[in-house]
Amino acid sequence: MIVLVQSAAQQRIDQARDRDALRAAFASRLKEQQDIDANLTPAAATRARWAAATLLRLTPARAMVWVANARDAGEKASEVVIIRSGRFPENTRRTLDGRSPPLLSSLLAEGRASATIDELGGDEDRSPLPSNAASLALCRCGDGVVALASEQPAAFTAQHLRQLEACAQLLAMGQPQA
Repeated sequence: MIVLVQSAAQQRIDQARDRDALRAAFASRLKEQQDIDANLTPAAATRARWAAATLLRLTPARAMVWVANARDAGEKASEVVIIRSGRFPENTRRTLDGRSPPLLSSLLAEGRASATIDELGGDEDRSPLPSNAASLALCRCGDGVVALASEQPAAFTAQHLRQLEACAQLLAMGQPQA
């Protein structure tokens, strides 16, 4: 009986190790990218680079995106990407010039300062997020939203959310006008 339990436990450990090895091999093939809005001041750009590097190092996130809410001439709501940093599986890089529908703002419920989304569903366009994002940590940042994305479901804890909130406060100090 003990041998069976030990064998089952060892099998689970081996499976987890194999999954981690595959995930690491996949992540190593993805190119690290960092796009920053040219409208950021040099000091704000430095803070944004530091916040992105810190959050990607301290959390299970593979990508960090900061968007500002904007309105076009027809008063239609959209999001403008301020920084996009991390590993993105797409072959083409999304430019910072374009506007997209307010995806991140819509994912963060009205009145909430921050939240985690443990499972992203559907195959709809998730731009500016990576297409392989399975879970998110979101935080309001000025008039926009900062998002951390992971390919693992339920990747973010309350501690990760606190780290994101602290970095969002720092980022909001240098937010450009959209």
